[in-house]
Amino acid sequence: MPRVRRWLDDLGWDMRHSVRGLGRSPGFAATLLFVLALGIGANTAMFGIVYGMLIRSLPYPDGERIVRVGQEPRQMPGAPVYLSARAMAQIEETADSFEQLAAHEGAVFRWTSPDGARPWGMAVSPALLRLLGATPRLGRLFTDEEAQRGADGVVLLSHGAWTRRFGANPDVVGTVVDVRGERHTVVGVLAEGFYFPSPREEVWTPFVLPPDAATVVVLGRLREGVTAGRAATEVRAILQRMEGTAARLPAGGAGGRPSGDSQNRVRVIPLREQMVGEYRPALAALTAATALVLLIACINVAGLLLARGVSRQPTMAVCAALGAGRGRIVRQLLTESMVLSLGGGALGLAAGVVVFRAVPALVPRDIVRLDEASLDGVVLAFTFGLSMVVGLAFGAVPAFQWSGSRLLRTLVESGARSTGGFGLLRANRARAVLAASQVALALVLLIGAVLLLRSFVTLVTVDRGYDPTNVIAASARRPSTFSAGWATTEDRVEEQASRRRFYRELDEAMDGLARLPDVEAVGVTSRLPLAGSSSVQQRVHVPGRSVPDDPSESLGTLLHVVSPGYFDVLRLRLVSGRLFTRRDGAGTPRVLVVNETFAREMLGGAPAIGQRVRFVAAGSVDSGGDDVPWEVIGVVADITYRGLAVPEQEAEAFAPVRQIDAAPEFALNFPLVAVRTSGDSTAAAPFLREAVAGTRPGVAAEYVLTMDALLSYRIAEPRFYAVLVGCFAALAFFLAAFGVYGLLSYTVAQRRGEIAIRMALGAQSGDVLALVVRQGAALVAAGTVIGLVAAAASSRILESFLYGIATDDLVTFVAAPFALVAAAVLAGYVPARRATRIPPMEVLRSE
Repeated sequence: MPRVRRWLDDLGWDMRHSVRGLGRSPGFAATLLFVLALGIGANTAMFGIVYGMLIRSLPYPDGERIVRVGQEPRQMPGAPVYLSARAMAQIEETADSFEQLAAHEGAVFRWTSPDGARPWGMAVSPALLRLLGATPRLGRLFTDEEAQRGADGVVLLSHGAWTRRFGANPDVVGTVVDVRGERHTVVGVLAEGFYFPSPREEVWTPFVLPPDAATVVVLGRLREGVTAGRAATEVRAILQRMEGTAARLPAGGAGGRPSGDSQNRVRVIPLREQMVGEYRPALAALTAATALVLLIACINVAGLLLARGVSRQPTMAVCAALGAGRGRIVRQLLTESMVLSLGGGALGLAAGVVVFRAVPALVPRDIVRLDEASLDGVVLAFTFGLSMVVGLAFGAVPAFQWSGSRLLRTLVESGARSTGGFGLLRANRARAVLAASQVALALVLLIGAVLLLRSFVTLVTVDRGYDPTNVIAASARRPSTFSAGWATTEDRVEEQASRRRFYRELDEAMDGLARLPDVEAVGVTSRLPLAGSSSVQQRVHVPGRSVPDDPSESLGTLLHVVSPGYFDVLRLRLVSGRLFTRRDGAGTPRVLVVNETFAREMLGGAPAIGQRVRFVAAGSVDSGGDDVPWEVIGVVADITYRGLAVPEQEAEAFAPVRQIDAAPEFALNFPLVAVRTSGDSTAAAPFLREAVAGTRPGVAAEYVLTMDALLSYRIAEPRFYAVLVGCFAALAFFLAAFGVYGLLSYTVAQRRGEIAIRMALGAQSGDVLALVVRQGAALVAAGTVIGLVAAAASSRILESFLYGIATDDLVTFVAAPFALVAAAVLAGYVPARRATRIPPMEVLRSE
């Protein structure tokens, strides 16, 4: 105990001495605290986000055992995984790996809240709520009977919806709301903090399980001790047995299509990974960027402390002469570093709070679990631990460098006239290495930022094949013919027939909208660029290019149903032939307009106009495949549908909406309406809503947005990454230049006597200027070479974030080093210029 007490007393004395010493140099201390606060604050905020999203336990009981179970198409890695309802039932009955399986609808929907807003909702099975451990704040959960076809419509509210939309009314149970154009009764409010699958869903309806052949989204809870890999192996074996059974059934048997693993990959994915896995690469890249900023900050502080040690040599020499050992001096210097680091950590925590609160507002879209990130005890402990590590990291080099100097000789020689000149391999070696390291690390960040910036510029300026200016669009939603899920084959036939009628009615209703002033064109379509609408490949037979009546030998194309005005709305470029007219309707020959990729790949380069193709039946209900051919009457330029990393252009065909009865069912998504105006398209929004709502009762226009807004949304994520990494790179750029400036400034101050002697012996100002600049240039050149090698090796991390730019882009690898070298040389020129103004006689007289 006496030894511990003595150690604590010594530590307290060292800390008081360190604080007093730093207080005598307030500008120097403030600079170090500012640099450390930037680095520690950025890392504190980043750790809080990473911990909240990727590490913190899910808000469900035993959430680590909840997995998503399904099959992923082998040709589409990373695609959502689904199971057939029949496969789910078989797995639940025979698998030993799961305690429970439950399903939910694969898509979200909009509902109408009392305040007129259209928030999100989702259909979930009662079993799923039990699996997730949901508990009601008010009312009750769903019953199994309410998840049957024909049952009365009921909903559950989230706690947020209850407070925001219903004013936390305790009598909300029993309230009737509009969901998908149907009346639903509120039966309960879930406890605060519960969400699924993300916080944006505010209501849930019972999910009616579809028939055996339909696919559903399946979640399961693993048994204690069972791994996801073991469960996947068991599921694969069950599906393979089902596939063998289905293959032995007679045509039309109850087995339906094979559900085995021959075409799909079995996946059992932890729910946490399913929720946030897509953000992991971005978070890793941003974490690496913040870590680089902190490392540069540490190097900068270490360099400044090394340089400051020049003026402190006599003091340390006196301490050594009075009996202080090297260990005692190292302890004092490290304590000073720890005081600085803890002070920087406190300021960094405050900065982290600001950054942490600002990040969600800057995030371009809703991110699952981001709202769970907070500066809790774990993050505070991380900040404290990081501050301690940082203090040791930047304090170790100066402490051992100066404590190991020939302190007594320094005392005799008075330090100021110690030799060593400007050579990088002499007294300034450690500082030179640190300065070059800063340049190298800053260059890595700068090259990454320039790559992201050039990618963003390419993304914004790429020719998409259409003009989004002054175009406003909306999704036209109508009530389904039944509440949820496919119940029977007859239901599916009726749903398809109803959807075809709706397309025709919508097209006719748009005639009135097209006659309004300032409206240039109106189009109805099953797919619109940037709108996120999906398309399914349709098999097509081209004479001479594929085998008739053999779907496996047919060619694939995307098929869209459009009205004639669609081409005018987007101003698509006609390459050859003609576009649709109102005369291309029922009772006239079937016609198609195709894109350039279709003409090139499907038709083998032959003249497209006049070619006849037919769609191959897929074997599903009302698929549209028959022997009547479709004639190609026009070719339009390719267009880009998404805003990011677009895959290779696909073949596309467009069928007229007035021939929709002949179109395959897979072309019939919910229709979209687009309007081009001569001025600001937002003025047409009320008229667009009115025209869509007038089509039939229960129809509403949803997602009413301009295409410019859609484009801005699509490029928001790469813009966010470019801006954020750009800020990190600018900070690193500044720190690197500041490091070179600090090193040369202290070197000039240290060598004032030597410079004065050189000038007294006849050296010109240009000679002195060249001497100092040459040293700075050597540091920058060494750091640039190392940084280029490191950037070339690490830039592949950004490959998935880049569009139209290679990771080894020559322009970037030339421009970024040039900018950094220019800034660093300019930073070194300032102290070099100061050195030429040293008055030789005054310095020599003082010496």
